[in-house]
Amino acid sequence: MKVVLFAVEAVVAYVLPGFLALCLVDLPRARWWHRLGFAVPVSLVIVPFFLVAVSNIVPLQPNPYWLMALVALLGVGVVILRRPRRLPRLALRTRDGAGDALPSRGETILAAAFILLFTLAINLPRLDFLVNGNLATWGGSGDEYWHLAELVSVARSGLPPHHYFFPDQPLVYYYWSWIYPAILANTLGLGVSLARALAVHAIVQTGAFVGVSWCLLRLNLRSRLARWGGLWALTLAGGFDFFATLSMYKVEDWQRRVVWLVSNNQVSSFPTLFMWVPQHVAGAMAFVLGLLLWRNVRAPAAVRAAILALLAGFCLGSSAFIFLSMAIAGVVWMLLHTRLWWRVKALGPLAWGAGLFALGAGRQALISLSQSGGIKVNEFRIPLLEGFLETSSPAFQTLDRWLSLAGFPLVLAWVMLIEMGLPLALYGVWVLTRGLRERGRWEKFLVFFPLLYLFLTLAFTHGGPGRNFVTRGSVPAQIGIVLGAAVLLAQVNWRSMGRLQRGFIAYAAALTILAQSLTPFFDLRARSLQAIGRALHAEKAVQVAGITIGTPPTPWPAEFEYMRWINLHTPPNALIVETGTIEDDTRFRLLERMRLVTYPMAAEMSLMSVDLELLDPARWQAARDAFEGAAPLALVAASEYARMRPVPIYLVDREKAGEPAGPVVYEDGFVRVVLVERD
Repeated sequence: MKVVLFAVEAVVAYVLPGFLALCLVDLPRARWWHRLGFAVPVSLVIVPFFLVAVSNIVPLQPNPYWLMALVALLGVGVVILRRPRRLPRLALRTRDGAGDALPSRGETILAAAFILLFTLAINLPRLDFLVNGNLATWGGSGDEYWHLAELVSVARSGLPPHHYFFPDQPLVYYYWSWIYPAILANTLGLGVSLARALAVHAIVQTGAFVGVSWCLLRLNLRSRLARWGGLWALTLAGGFDFFATLSMYKVEDWQRRVVWLVSNNQVSSFPTLFMWVPQHVAGAMAFVLGLLLWRNVRAPAAVRAAILALLAGFCLGSSAFIFLSMAIAGVVWMLLHTRLWWRVKALGPLAWGAGLFALGAGRQALISLSQSGGIKVNEFRIPLLEGFLETSSPAFQTLDRWLSLAGFPLVLAWVMLIEMGLPLALYGVWVLTRGLRERGRWEKFLVFFPLLYLFLTLAFTHGGPGRNFVTRGSVPAQIGIVLGAAVLLAQVNWRSMGRLQRGFIAYAAALTILAQSLTPFFDLRARSLQAIGRALHAEKAVQVAGITIGTPPTPWPAEFEYMRWINLHTPPNALIVETGTIEDDTRFRLLERMRLVTYPMAAEMSLMSVDLELLDPARWQAARDAFEGAAPLALVAASEYARMRPVPIYLVDREKAGEPAGPVVYEDGFVRVVLVERD
């Protein structure tokens, strides 16, 4: 019964706020199902924005009550504005003749079915999280364990969130995408685990991005081939990474594994984004919605400024580097529309939009600026002179870097051809044959924005973790390349070709599509085997028609068995004090409670460097210098988080030396868990 109630709550939570928000505007000729279709992406944007804006004034715990408060505000707004018919008008419009050849009902149903099936399939690596919840052992990707830890910070410590290992330190990360699963998991009486809520949210976020992308293609392309080509490129296309390394593993890192290139760049394919980083998918969705706002929405300037502020704030809070790319796209837009915004009449909407953005995302902007790392010169180069002269001289490295930048059209074309394959080839043909001669602002944008950003990725990189200036920031540029390729497909006069020509093109395209789909298929299968086996509680390989679809799960470490007990038998707001030493493991992050990790233990954890990237290093070091030698209970007594919140505290004692500090509630061969009695 609880599963049914959770499903109902999730549907209402993801649909109702966006549906009411769309009722605040007049949508001519829009039916209820049109509002329903856009309700989910709108909800994904406005709910985190609202909660963060409130938390900038007063700290809060993300839960359904705040969601109900937003729904009530939207409902009151609908009642007030609809009676006197003062609703601002917002209309969707088709472009480039797309309205003359709208998809048939059959094509629309087929697209909806494809989006649904793809969304479920690409999230198979999260099946263990979805089925087993807080007893799951397989995250599907290496990043998912830290995503769960970040969700612990948001759900348990509230907004603004505190670090999941060091609760006196703020979480220095873009966390907005974890607000929705925190709301779902904090519903009283349902007992929803954070892992299950995270899996559900990833599924919803993937479907929302692909659905919004289909709407953009549908409203701007009259060619069915162009629409479906664009949809394929945004879902199944994986580049030729597999053929660059002839390896089924770590194919995304091919640039630093080939001998003819010196590069730490990594350009993720869309399937990889869906499997690894739903928060960056959220930022990409905001970018696509921004393109829709510019290209296909007619509305008053103040309304457009408000929508853009919401999208920009949500993008910054979900993915700082996609926001940076979105900002560069905004600069290109401003250069193309100078007459539109460079006038006195535009000052009011611009000020209104900037104020709204600052209200919701001002604090997040400061957090992002304080993250470790920074933009620095990229070492990307083809070692031409170094290889020819057999030297590693810094002078020749610099010369090779400048030669690579000077020849960036050829270098970029070759590298991105491996990264994106057919869409890049079609985009290049379109730019050279038509794009550079186009006079429309939309076409100019599709030409100059992707090329500008990709050139910047050759010249600069991010000095912090993840190389995200390239890895995540290039996603909007990839979207622009896909749109340019789709425009070419729409412009080709296929009827003027002979049967032999069309047949050869179809044959070559089919081979290319199959080849590009190999990389994501290998990656998806490798990441889904344990998830399926774990979800089915398989004791041996699961096979269908002789093909293995699931493998027995990796045994759960006996030294982590206490974590399962804590997940099942302690209050969600409990604070767990970790002491001693462990053999660090990504699965150590699967505990769904806030922790206080003692500093000597943190120093011995081999993966702690990743956790330290999510806080202010100077502030953390100062706390460590002050309390590194303190006993665990003294550290608890000095903790502001523990003092200010009446939360139950449990001490995980690995040494088991002396008398316990309170009642022992759990004990095994590795640890004993003690309930610390508070004064």
